[in-house]
This record gives sequence, C-alpha cells and structure tokens, in this order.
Amino acid sequence: MKNTFTAAFLFLTVLIFSACEQPQTAQDNSTDNSANTAENKTETAENKTERHIKVKSENNFDDTYAALKKAVESKEPLTIIAELDHSENAKKAEMELRPTKIIMFGNPKLGTPLMKENQAVGVDLPQKMLVYEDEKGDVYVVYNDPKILAENHNIKEQDEVLNKISEALKGLAEAATEEKN
Repeated sequence: MKNTFTAAFLFLTVLIFSACEQPQTAQDNSTDNSANTAENKTETAENKTERHIKVKSENNFDDTYAALKKAVESKEPLTIIAELDHSENAKKAEMELRPTKIIMFGNPKLGTPLMKENQAVGVDLPQKMLVYEDEKGDVYVVYNDPKILAENHNIKEQDEVLNKISEALKGLAEAATEEKN
C-alpha cells in the first residue's frame, strides 16, 4: 500500500513539476489590479501560470525550503503529511536533478467542504508546494491556484473556503521567499 501511495504521489508531483517548466501565460487584466504591487509578487501576471502560482525567492534553496516548512508547521490547523526530495530520488536512480523538494500539508476543515461538493477534487488535495532551483540558480516556490482547481472540479459554492486557502498559500509562499537578514 505504501509503495502504491508513493508511486501515485511521485506521478502527481512529476506532473506538477512538468507544468512549472511550461511557458507562463498572461492573465486577464479586466479585474482590479490594485493589489498587484512589488510586495504582492504572488499575484502578478508574470508569476502566474495557467494552473500554478510561482513565486521567486530572495533566498537560496535550503533557506527557502526551511522557511516554507517552518511556516507550515507554525500555522495551527495545518499538518505536514509528506515531504519528498526529488533530487535525492534522482540520485538513487543514478540521475541528476537540480534541488527540488515538495511538501504536502492539509487542513481538513478547508479541504473537506470542497470534497463534499465534488469528491474528485481530492485528487488535488492535500495542498502541496514545490521548491526548486532553476538552471540559473534562481529559486522558486510553486503551488496550485485554488481557484483553477475549483474551476477544474466544477466547485461553485465555496468562495469563502477558496479565498481562505488562497490567502493561506500566498502567506506561506511569502514567508518562504522573503529576503532573510
């Protein structure tokens, strides 16, 4: 059972990582963009892909991942479910991969209402955040845009929950990527 879970988890994370490397698309600018400031870098069009939100870190890989893990652990209803080091797994397969880790965490009080509306959203839950270093040495935190997940799973009646999830993920990404003194 553990091997089946691990294989499914690896497959999903490979899909997520693959999507992170796809070209970014411009977003519809018809909504209010007053929140799109330098401090609010997670919502700018250049940092948002079709499915994912990508935030550039001001820190190195290890500091970014450590800050993300600490931020998740410090948020009371969140529970870390799993961590996966893709780079380490690549080494075991006698392959190389730049630093790449994913952390899975959840809050059943927010995920359950989504699954009550459409249980298929459970394939995208619990939440996960990927930290990776690109070929230039830049470090990024990437996560699923909850509103896109809602669209993909036809979730219509959970705006309050989706907003809470969006704000929580944004806060975690910012905590992980802000410059450390």
